[in-house]
Amino acid sequence: QEHDNFGQTDLFFYNFLDSTSQQIAAGVHTAPSWINDSTIIYTKRSKPNKFGSKYFDLYIYTFNNKEEERITHDGRLTSPTYNPTSNQIAAITTYDGTSNIMITSTLALVNENVDFQPITHLDNGMHMLSLSWIEDELFVDAVYHQGRQIYRVKMETGELLPIITDRWDSR
Repeated sequence: QEHDNFGQTDLFFYNFLDSTSQQIAAGVHTAPSWINDSTIIYTKRSKPNKFGSKYFDLYIYTFNNKEEERITHDGRLTSPTYNPTSNQIAAITTYDGTSNIMITSTLALVNENVDFQPITHLDNGMHMLSLSWIEDELFVDAVYHQGRQIYRVKMETGELLPIITDRWDSR
């Protein structure tokens, strides 16, 4: 809203009852995920750390007290998604050109000891773009070599199982 290019993305809350919108945060990188009726989690680029490096970190916004809280530091985490059944948050991290999936419990958010643990342990150059829970199964869309495909994540082993094995992109 009120930006002339796609590199500047702000997060707004739109009220359907009165057609008003409220800016929640500026510079948001990926889609938000609702944790409960009053809390969302999202990714945005943090201010430079003491070495001048900027990273994507996770933030939560609570509508009850209208506060944004940074929950990771130098985390390199994107595309957070919440699973209400397991009470877990999954996110994508990228290091040395390869993406992997990390997971934590929302209880960690309350204790301010956010400790994401890896589900996958890839080192093959796969680039993951977004995550989504469908019931208790986690899905990711990713680019490997030149094709973009959708994979189901086998939570026990971290294996990525292609949903469709086709030579064309599946988005």
